[in-house]
Amino acid sequence: YTKDDSRSNENSSVYKNSNQEVTIYIKEGNLTVFITKMNAGSGESSSLIPEGLNPESMITDNSGEVSGSELGEWSGDFGNNVIIINIESIKSDGSVSGYNIVKNNKRNLTGTKSGNNFTLKEPGDQYWDGVFKFIVENDVATGTWISNNGKINREFYLTRQ
Repeated sequence: YTKDDSRSNENSSVYKNSNQEVTIYIKEGNLTVFITKMNAGSGESSSLIPEGLNPESMITDNSGEVSGSELGEWSGDFGNNVIIINIESIKSDGSVSGYNIVKNNKRNLTGTKSGNNFTLKEPGDQYWDGVFKFIVENDVATGTWISNNGKINREFYLTRQ
């Protein structure tokens, strides 16, 4: 393998041989290696990383936790109220956990992340629990919440706090 300095940066190093391209990421002492392309030496190389996935956001520690830009607190208008969604954990299998708060009512959230798309569900043990579906782009989360009983549907726009 030889290092490709033109594609390496402070967070990653790209190495190539005639058949593969390997990208090595180091973040906070954790090492993650991706074989990013096969047949890199031929004119028909194909990426092994799914479209929309940022490998740098998938660097994990030994617990399977993913460090990602989506972690943390998001807030914005939610009907006549303000909502806070706090994403506490994103695991390497795409599972997500956190909570939301509306008018001092805190509800746990669990769900999934696929690319930039999130689906987070409230527990379902309260009459007005529901499901959040949103996409995160450029520190903005936009989406909808639908109550489990189907009677309320709200669009929301959240910003990182």
